Amino acid sequence: MRPGDSTRQPVFLVGNVGPMHIVRAIASVLAVALLGNSIAFAAGTPLDPFKLKQKLTARGIGKSIKVTELDGSIVSGNLTAIRDDAFDVTLKKATQPTPIAYSQVSKVGNGGLSTGAMIGIAVGVVAVAAGIAALVVVHDFNKPCPAGKLCP
Repeated sequence: MRPGDSTRQPVFLVGNVGPMHIVRAIASVLAVALLGNSIAFAAGTPLDPFKLKQKLTARGIGKSIKVTELDGSIVSGNLTAIRDDAFDVTLKKATQPTPIAYSQVSKVGNGGLSTGAMIGIAVGVVAVAAGIAALVVVHDFNKPCPAGKLCP
């Protein structure tokens, strides 16, 4: 090609790879990296069986519990038995306990309301009480003054 030719080639041409090929390659690598991370984090890692047994023993039999297994399934119910290799959870509307091996557990939590939900309920109750108190105060200040009495 001579300097005066009218045909121009892209600046980033390396072999047969143009700028759009490079952008597509970068986008593909980013997509694979991001999707790979989400799949890896979704699987979860098993908890230490000894520590898990201690945690369940401290919680106590009959308490509400929420268990996330390695496959992502969630079991929520009451803790009914703690054994050496597994523990039993009785679901809310079931009569038979569900045995769960310690090696299949990735997360254990409280089966009741979360701390955030409890704080939200407390804030709501306080806000309603403050609103009612403000209405009572405003109502008392807006009463007409009886004749012959000095009103605040």
